[in-house]
Amino acid sequence: MIVRPQLPALRAGLALAIALAAVLLASPRDALAQPSPTSSAQAPSVAPHIQGPTQNGYAQPVTISPGPGAEVVDAYAQRDVRAYRAPLALWYGVALGVTWLPVLASSDCRGYGCLNLFAGPMLRFGFAFAPPIVHWRRGRVGRGFLSLGGQIAAVAIGASIGSAVDSAPPCRASSLDGTGCPAELAPFVGWLIADVVWAATDVVLTPDTIDLTPQRPATAVRFMPGFSASNNRWLLTLQGELG
Repeated sequence: MIVRPQLPALRAGLALAIALAAVLLASPRDALAQPSPTSSAQAPSVAPHIQGPTQNGYAQPVTISPGPGAEVVDAYAQRDVRAYRAPLALWYGVALGVTWLPVLASSDCRGYGCLNLFAGPMLRFGFAFAPPIVHWRRGRVGRGFLSLGGQIAAVAIGASIGSAVDSAPPCRASSLDGTGCPAELAPFVGWLIADVVWAATDVVLTPDTIDLTPQRPATAVRFMPGFSASNNRWLLTLQGELG
């Protein structure tokens, strides 16, 4: 059966579709998770029609009883919409905090006490995997490895630039146990700036939520057999409609 859409009806349908999409996007997760109600209306039957010597008739629509796969199909009605940007920003904040708060607390060190500056960077090796895990758990494997690579690049680029712009002369080995050898903070400052820039970039480019609802395996087909009889021939037809 061929349907010829009219322009006013097409515009009205498009407006309704846009409105429905806006409502779904603005709905909370619990509302999105509710399955759509199933319609109990059945297709009307077509009565046989007799015209002259030819008799045309159509059988009732074929009703397929739900089989063992019905529960699997119903599972696709449950929307799996997860928060994406907020968990990523949270774990970046934790990683930045455990890295740079110890550095800030030890920034006024002298001599061998400046080794405490490395307590934060040592913890960072473990927490650097937290943002990539957020990406990986949401099916974004490439984004996860990009997040890990961006943090490694922040260490290399930031510390290198900080060391290059540092004009303070290096301390002698004999002065490390004295009070006249301050910490070389320029590499840490350069790393901090690059670290914050990458974390902000990754969070901003991440959508607020992500829909992980699995796709339906196939499109249902509704079909209706019919027949046409005349004086000298019989014709069996099958009309289908994608649902």
